Amino acid sequence: MHKKGTVKMSERKQYMKFVDKLESLSKENELSVRFYPEEYPLRLTIKPYTGVGSQMSLLENMEERGTHPNAVITMTYIEGDVDYNVSARFSISDNLLGGYTKAFKNLCTAWQALILKEIHTSGMVRQEDLSSIDEEARDNG
Repeated sequence: MHKKGTVKMSERKQYMKFVDKLESLSKENELSVRFYPEEYPLRLTIKPYTGVGSQMSLLENMEERGTHPNAVITMTYIEGDVDYNVSARFSISDNLLGGYTKAFKNLCTAWQALILKEIHTSGMVRQEDLSSIDEEARDNG
């Protein structure tokens, strides 16, 4: 239940809010991000931005920044937990990595809610095929 007077965002709007958050983080920090919602586990990759102008500057400043141009941070989301791997030298602050981790976790939660809503509203799964908790039967039985 929501507090009285608060407005609940639709699942799609909630999902898009976190997509926008990740895109904003990436733009501000000259990184590129990609979400893989079609995979399990859900996955997100973070890479140095590789636009033409940015690529030349990144190669020139690689040692200063401490980030290899082909470096990738891969985050996975399984059962509410986020793990990540780094493929090569990637310089990123703990604060920024934490921001990506939090936004990715929120994105995954919103994605799951959106998918669950789509499954239930599309009729893909019949209610009689699902187990349910029957409080009354448990109490009487």
